[in-house]
Amino acid sequence: MYLRILWLLLLFSCIAALSVTQVSAQPLPQKVVIACSAGSAPFHFADEAGAPEGMFVDLWKLWSKKTGVKVEFRIAPWGQTLKMMQNGEADIHAGVLFSKKREAFLDFVSPLYQSDTHFFTHRSLATPGSLQGLLPYRIGVIDGDYAVDYINKALPGAALKIFPDNRALFDAIEQGRIRENFQ
Repeated sequence: MYLRILWLLLLFSCIAALSVTQVSAQPLPQKVVIACSAGSAPFHFADEAGAPEGMFVDLWKLWSKKTGVKVEFRIAPWGQTLKMMQNGEADIHAGVLFSKKREAFLDFVSPLYQSDTHFFTHRSLATPGSLQGLLPYRIGVIDGDYAVDYINKALPGAALKIFPDNRALFDAIEQGRIRENFQ
């Protein structure tokens, strides 16, 4: 008798688990389009030939291999990758920081990687003691980056010089173009 009850419980447990699995399982798509920044090394970027590279690209390639879902990377400047997501031109963003503004058009999953950011100043300048200490200076930022919204909110009136991607920002820094003609 106890054995029969145990078998019935086991059978009902298996049926319940099977129904939950069938209800909650979604069929995987055959292909997903992933928006990738052309200049967000080391996370995602375009190599010399224009092919997608970076640690998040490697992660999505591994995901593709494990799931059998093909991935197509679309590389663009950072701000354009966000517009691609807004316009439905891409299914997934290779990697993006959470913000309330982005939550309006993106669904976020658990963080894959923690990343810090920093302000860098020219060595000839005194190190600002606070965020407010940056107000006298022009601040270089990436178009569409979380930093744009953050600085506009935390430092109203800050002078921003916006660049399409990291490479353009770094080139401008190297060439002294962020500081030029600024009083």
